[in-house]
Amino acid sequence: MKNTVNLLIVVIILTAGFTGCQKLNLNPQSWLKSASMRSQSPDEDETTSEIEKFETKVDTPFIGEYTQITGKNLIALQGVGLVTGLNGTGGNPPPSVHREALLREMRRRNVKNPNQILRSPSTALVIVKAYLPPLIRKGETFDVEVYLPGNSEATSLEGGWLMESYLAEQAMIQGRGLLKGHILAKAQGPILIPPMSEEDRKKGTSGLLRRGRILAGGISVAEDRDLALYLRNDFKSIRNAQRIANRIGTRFHHFDKYGIEEPLAEAKTDKKVVLKLKPRYKHNDSRYLQVVRYIAFRETDVAQRVRMQKLTEEIMIPEKAERASIELEAIGKKSIPILKSALKSPLLEVRFHAAVALAYLDDGSGIKDLADAAREEPAFRVYALAAMSALDEPEAHLHLRELMSMTSAETRYGAFR
Repeated sequence: MKNTVNLLIVVIILTAGFTGCQKLNLNPQSWLKSASMRSQSPDEDETTSEIEKFETKVDTPFIGEYTQITGKNLIALQGVGLVTGLNGTGGNPPPSVHREALLREMRRRNVKNPNQILRSPSTALVIVKAYLPPLIRKGETFDVEVYLPGNSEATSLEGGWLMESYLAEQAMIQGRGLLKGHILAKAQGPILIPPMSEEDRKKGTSGLLRRGRILAGGISVAEDRDLALYLRNDFKSIRNAQRIANRIGTRFHHFDKYGIEEPLAEAKTDKKVVLKLKPRYKHNDSRYLQVVRYIAFRETDVAQRVRMQKLTEEIMIPEKAERASIELEAIGKKSIPILKSALKSPLLEVRFHAAVALAYLDDGSGIKDLADAAREEPAFRVYALAAMSALDEPEAHLHLRELMSMTSAETRYGAFR
């Protein structure tokens, strides 16, 4: 009996001790687990937390949710130029800051008898205006506009040729006159004026002859214009900026002259990522920015497959087709089969959005649908023509040539461009 009592006391003591260890967190297994967790760095803890968060997230987070794009603005340029080759419709410009600026430029170029040249009826002083487009590269061209000053004696620019002129940012400052910035472009070429019938001329619409355009007459001499993505203040960090640059660089890259692959995005600071233009999008940079915004910031393979299945259904719905096509384009080449299946839709809008995405993925399966959209739907025309120009395929060139014979002036001009 005594032995039984002693044994019972030992069991009670051991049970109490084990319970106390649990309450005081003295379990050896707990020590090992805690020690293992404490051995991780704060960055590792944060990374693990983020992975778990995004792996269990239903809605994919896109780059556009964390960034804002800048650098999309046009730069207004202006200069003064000399038009030659006029058929007696020129004239001597009256005294002005523009005349003085032109005379200085002519003397700088060692032009003999500049005042005599300005008095000739075959020449005219003009104001040259243009807008330097965003994402333009050094050496690329753009359209410029020329017009006669209000007090000019010249009556028409028809048949004229603009001599080489320099364009810069300008501002009229009170007390200091006209101030110029750095030269960003040059302009020259034949002047095109709006077509006018004899009836129009008799009605007194000759004012249209006092201005004109030079197609691709401007050439950029400035450094390449790039875009920048700025991270939200609550999201900015070196690591997040680098992650965004890596995600964009994985989807968009190019090869330099040595054949080395270079990403088109580079993290510069903890909140700024510089973005270069993919040449394929040069006629539709807005599309490029849309696609960049819909690149997934973080997404597992399983989550991407689920999203692609959802997009397969949405692209067949006209109201959702545009957004779905952009998301599929942002995913890349693996989306091509889904986009090709959308070309079988009886709806032009669905086929158009799928064909545009395919064109920028370097797949010409939707060329015919793009040509149909350019012919039949004015709202799609400019985007269809831009997408066809992104494809270096004979079929695309043939369709563009056919569109140049359309009755619509807009279609003919767009196909020519």
